[in-house]
Amino acid sequence: MTIPPTAAAATEPLLDVRGLRVALSGAVILDGVDLILRPGELAWLEGPNGAGKTTLLRALAGLISADGEVRVVGAAAGTSAARAQLRLVPDIAPLYEDLTVREHAEFLGRVSGRRDADAQATRWCETFGLSEQFDQYPGTLSRGMRQKLALAVALGGAPPLLLLDEPFNALDADAQEHLLAGLVAHAAEGGAALLSGHQQDVADRWPGLRLRLEGGHLTALER
Repeated sequence: MTIPPTAAAATEPLLDVRGLRVALSGAVILDGVDLILRPGELAWLEGPNGAGKTTLLRALAGLISADGEVRVVGAAAGTSAARAQLRLVPDIAPLYEDLTVREHAEFLGRVSGRRDADAQATRWCETFGLSEQFDQYPGTLSRGMRQKLALAVALGGAPPLLLLDEPFNALDADAQEHLLAGLVAHAAEGGAALLSGHQQDVADRWPGLRLRLEGGHLTALER
């Protein structure tokens, strides 16, 4: 089914998915998924373990082979044009082990193409409480701190489309609130985000679409 947009219906989609199908080792994981996200839309993705939430996010980022059509700001998924318009943050985010927290913010912020991305990524590191870790390397950080760093870089770069896999998992309550506020601000500036999660307290106050993936199919949940 196509998930109806909640706002900005006249604008071009940042994410346009039609008939997405993914089969792994002979098993169908995604079976005809359709989804449209326009500027200003946030989508929460839930579903049982093994339903294919991570697979869906990776397919949207063009990282795995899939049938159907996926376009990111008009560009086919997996192309350099599409990759430039999105940021995928996995559940366990890969980081550069030879770069400090500060260097991550400065380097990855700059390569995002946003003029003030390095400053914004640094600000997000401070917001997430990483100021005392600026000169530390990822190997010395807890999982929660590593997650905060990856999210700070993603929010600082502010690509049109954010794809976040279980971003609330390793975050403390304060960091969860900061992330939620950051996503709302991202949407207000014309961005969109799709993220997976299982935290019911977050889902209950989610400010956008709520989607469920089960049996290979995507459905919209009532607000």
